[in-house]
Amino acid sequence: MNRPPWNDPVAIIGLACRLPGADNIEELWALVRSGGKAFGPVPADRFDRELYYDPRKGVLGKSYTDLGGVIQYGPIDRRLCPIPEDALGRYDLAHLTLCEVAAAACRHAGMDPRDLPHRNTGVYVGHARASGLGGELAYAAHVAEAARYLHQVPALAHLPPARREQMVKQVVAEVRRHSPAMTPRGPFLSAHLAAGLIAKFFRLDGPAMVFNAACASSLHAVVQAVRALQSGSIEMALVGGASYFHSDTLVLFSQAQSLSQRGSFPFSEDADGLVVAEGYVVLVLKMLDRALADGNRVLAVIPSVSVSTDGRGKSLWAPRKEGQVEAMRRAYGDAISARRVQYIEAHATSTALGDATELAALAEVFGSVVEPGRKIPVGSVKANVGHTLEAAGATSLAKVVLALSRRTIPPGIDDRPLNRQVDWDRLPVFVPRQALEWPAPAPGVPRRAAVNAFGIGGMNVHVVVDEFVSSWRPVFGSAPIPLATRRGLAPADRAVAVVGVGAIFPGARTIEAFRQLVMSGRDARSEVPSDRWTPEYYRGETADGWTIPNTLGGFVTDFQYDWRKHKVPPKQIQQASPLQFMILDAVDQALEGAGYHQRPMDRKRTGVVVGTIFGGDFSGQLAVALQWPRLRRTMAEVLRQHGLSEPAVDQATAEFYDLLLRHMPALLDETGSFTANVLASRITKTFDLMGGGVAVDAGTASALAALACASDLLLAGHCDLMICVGAQQAMSPATYVVWNQLGALGTGRPSAPFDAHAAGAVPGEGCGVLLLKRLEDARHDGDRVLATIRGLGAAYGPTRADSIEKAARRALAAAGLAPAQVAALETLGTGHSRLDAEEIGALARVYTPNSPERPLHLGTLVGQIGNTGGASGAASLIKAALELDCRQVAPLAPLGRPADFLLAKPSRIHVPTQPQPIQPAGSAAPEIAAINSCGGDEPVYHVLMERGAPMITTANSPLPASQEVSAVIPPTDAASRILYFDATSRRREAMRRRAAGVSAGEISPPPD
Repeated sequence: MNRPPWNDPVAIIGLACRLPGADNIEELWALVRSGGKAFGPVPADRFDRELYYDPRKGVLGKSYTDLGGVIQYGPIDRRLCPIPEDALGRYDLAHLTLCEVAAAACRHAGMDPRDLPHRNTGVYVGHARASGLGGELAYAAHVAEAARYLHQVPALAHLPPARREQMVKQVVAEVRRHSPAMTPRGPFLSAHLAAGLIAKFFRLDGPAMVFNAACASSLHAVVQAVRALQSGSIEMALVGGASYFHSDTLVLFSQAQSLSQRGSFPFSEDADGLVVAEGYVVLVLKMLDRALADGNRVLAVIPSVSVSTDGRGKSLWAPRKEGQVEAMRRAYGDAISARRVQYIEAHATSTALGDATELAALAEVFGSVVEPGRKIPVGSVKANVGHTLEAAGATSLAKVVLALSRRTIPPGIDDRPLNRQVDWDRLPVFVPRQALEWPAPAPGVPRRAAVNAFGIGGMNVHVVVDEFVSSWRPVFGSAPIPLATRRGLAPADRAVAVVGVGAIFPGARTIEAFRQLVMSGRDARSEVPSDRWTPEYYRGETADGWTIPNTLGGFVTDFQYDWRKHKVPPKQIQQASPLQFMILDAVDQALEGAGYHQRPMDRKRTGVVVGTIFGGDFSGQLAVALQWPRLRRTMAEVLRQHGLSEPAVDQATAEFYDLLLRHMPALLDETGSFTANVLASRITKTFDLMGGGVAVDAGTASALAALACASDLLLAGHCDLMICVGAQQAMSPATYVVWNQLGALGTGRPSAPFDAHAAGAVPGEGCGVLLLKRLEDARHDGDRVLATIRGLGAAYGPTRADSIEKAARRALAAAGLAPAQVAALETLGTGHSRLDAEEIGALARVYTPNSPERPLHLGTLVGQIGNTGGASGAASLIKAALELDCRQVAPLAPLGRPADFLLAKPSRIHVPTQPQPIQPAGSAAPEIAAINSCGGDEPVYHVLMERGAPMITTANSPLPASQEVSAVIPPTDAASRILYFDATSRRREAMRRRAAGVSAGEISPPPD
């Protein structure tokens, strides 16, 4: 009998943390058990009060509180963690600290982090950015652009231009003298390294990615890890959250006036804001049956996870009860009963509106299932350690696991009065004031808890956690949930359908323009536009680390957003990141192309995943604005050296600040553009979607990682339609400085990768959107299927070549395809012969043996639009879909002579110089393209895409309702088992029932 894998429970087998007041889980339990508090005034070495503190609310660029929750960072103990010695100075402290915590979690699970038994382990981390080092580098890079506004300061207009220019150069030199600098050896600070370094140092070869769902980030990472385990694509997961305390976080939250000057007191009358904290939490997860078979100690069990978003609501920031209710209700049903929940770990941040909204949602969900006379205890670990932001959900989950193992419910509040605005007598929950014994619901029945995490922008996650008891056993039922299982996959032609696409890239504002660009081979790269930044400030003969020798790039120069389309206030558009609005336009294209402007879609069951490298242009602007107190101090000293009086200095710096905010309005932005989760929440808010949303960063492969996540959520029944986005806008001086230091920046107008004279590349920007549905649903609904995702493989091997080869083989195995069946190969290409030869060599080992007679057409977009980073995978997917749709491959351009490594030996690989048929005339072979995404030392993703299958039914002529589930045993290892299902015409109803919790079966304790 086939098992419904998306209901199979997941075991937590290891846990470790480093949190305020708790360097390990024993100290964390002592803290929460006693009701202690580990936050307070931030130490002076972590927060410069002279520059950034002002107790008055509303002072721009200042924090009105100096409270926080911080940890003590000591030397990295390499005896306990497999971190190489030379890595200590090359990577960020936050990421190395997370590696330490991950190693502790592995040891807690009874495993040696230097020799883990499962290499096919995925790493999933809720994380937005590393320590403040990245902000300092961005500040130092951008200061040359910012300082030039001195020429426009009215108070300095009487000075000769040469004198003002001297001031500019002095300010820039002084800032950079005290700033870190990027070198070829680092420091490497990208957010995705929080997961990537664990995979690298622990020698894991599964996927590695970080998630940004704001304060729900780490619990969303748990959801994706659970789904990856259930799909069989990985054997084990290291999952958690990492948050580093930044003084600028205090400044940004102070602008929203959401901080407290007194402390964190969820649910109390004293709750008047949150306390920002930092922390690191890692959990080790396995499928429960695998953990039991392997003899692992099981700490707790996750029987159900769910996600939602708030939909439109009143604003981008205000929480909405309806979205929170949706997340909670989706987690429960007949098999996973809300009635059995005995404790709720709330999100509860100690903000009046947020706590009240969550209590109202809890009342709506649990009020009808709690027996008369019983109330569920509720608490929040933020009362103990503060709000650990991206790590908050994992921190809450850690507390619950410890409470279950101790069979004790910790106190939720001290002797402070509860919020008097809440009618506690009518609520189904109460806040315990002291530790309570946690009774078992019945002999042999596990204790059950629930964990909430809600992110700004309306991103909601709910996780059900059960105690592990010896009576857990497999229980199977029959229900029409015909999904892929870890033991049996559906036929290879049952997969995920691409039913709509949208694109905005250099030289192409629409999908049709993108198709024309691709087929023409036209070069859309251009010099940096004058409204972006001034190249002259970054040119010079000296190799000072800040010089930019080439300012060519793939710039989107003709995009103009029409605010009337989605009724976005013009002021908001002026101050927010333009990437938000590019994405909205591209989503519009995809929805319209799929026909959703003429037919309804279920907005409650439509979700969003955005793949992007966190950071980008807007974050660079913000770094300068946040450093204004430091910049003012430097600028004032320079002005004094030029003889200006104190009143003149004050006037000049005030006028400069006005100019800075006018040209770099990031500090005035009210949408949260500085954080990547807003790219997803902007979509869910604008289109009123409630199916969940998150941003994911896996480096260059971010868009394909987003595809993997979106597919898992789709196949698991979270949604019926997924909007998968790849987007990037990182074209600032900081990007060019880093590229130049790493030797990636080409000179002049670089040839396309794989050209004999290729020598580097240039950055590019843009976004691509794919609408995804389960294939059988697409056929049933009468959708035009542009392409079908047949298989996906991910790998992170000991070398880049190993990663590429393993990812490709996993994708082929998952799809059940032979290498000879693939007709086109779309790659990224770096423009560096060594790296490109390495990529082609690895792929040739997979695709060229025994089939030299059939050409494998090679393609890349880098020579036309630049390397678009996190968006590159989306560009490649869409290009491949368009090529398959028109049955023609595009030319690889601009190309002079192919590189020698392409000609060195007989090979299938063919470099097209003009559009040509993807298959020889009369061929009946399947039309399949492979898309490979690999950056430098990053995870590699490989996707196999087939030309869209013909429609076999319409919405008005459904398939017979009596079709039964079928599956096949795949000839592949667990690493390849991903993305497939065997659909029936009853899928829609089955998925809706699954979302409501009517489960086919689970490994579960005896029923209530």
